[in-house]
Amino acid sequence: MVTLARPLAKFLGRSGKTQKELTIEADISRSSMSNYVNGTNVRPNEAVMVAQAANDFELSMEIASQFFGIFKLMDGEKLNNALEIDAFTEMEEREQHNRYTKDNVRTLLRDSPLNEQEQIILREYVLDDMDALIMRLTRFNAECLKLGVTPMALFDVKREEYVEKHYME
Repeated sequence: MVTLARPLAKFLGRSGKTQKELTIEADISRSSMSNYVNGTNVRPNEAVMVAQAANDFELSMEIASQFFGIFKLMDGEKLNNALEIDAFTEMEEREQHNRYTKDNVRTLLRDSPLNEQEQIILREYVLDDMDALIMRLTRFNAECLKLGVTPMALFDVKREEYVEKHYME
């Protein structure tokens, strides 16, 4: 079951928008939005419309997580502000770097096949790497909120450079 009750409540509180404003911007019915806020299943196309109307990275990541299996941002009760997020990000990045060095991950990434023990070591590193990555994205979102810009707006600023450097097509 895919519901948006909690993410929508957080977004509305964070943005100061009303349910009615978001309903109009998303071009969906009042009853649909009311249902979504109250925890009923959301249709994928309307979830996308809500995400686009909200233009909110955190809500978009939540929707992407629920519908497409993409990981979401960290949003637990231990992460109430940008400073706490920063501290946890540093901790996760330190753990990831220490494991990378200790387990000589660069060697494991070579082209040759991994034995069973190497697979275990690499898997443990990848889990630490995922922790650091998700915390880094969470901090990036907090930084953008502090600046009053969306991550996508910043991405649009850099997209041409990424293409020119052949980092993406």
